[in-house]
Amino acid sequence: MSDPEDLRTIVNQLFVDSGEKEKLLQWLEKRLVEIEWNEQLSAYCREMVRTKHMENATFEQIYEEVEDYANSIILESIKVELLEKVKKFIDENVE
Repeated sequence: MSDPEDLRTIVNQLFVDSGEKEKLLQWLEKRLVEIEWNEQLSAYCREMVRTKHMENATFEQIYEEVEDYANSIILESIKVELLEKVKKFIDENVE
């Protein structure tokens, strides 16, 4: 099992089958609500659409414009804690 893709597939399946993926997604969603991430991103999108006259833009075009901003407003502490949770799960479940 030296192929990284095989290992990635196995770990991903383990995350899904164990329910850990859903648990982590719920945890992340809760944390993003706490920091009002959706509200910040929505306001940014509205302003961007208005100022760049993108009223008829596709989802993909808007996504390209806001992806970096969306990632940048997630607190570093949330990113670190999520990574720690993933590492802990892997350490405990992958040989």
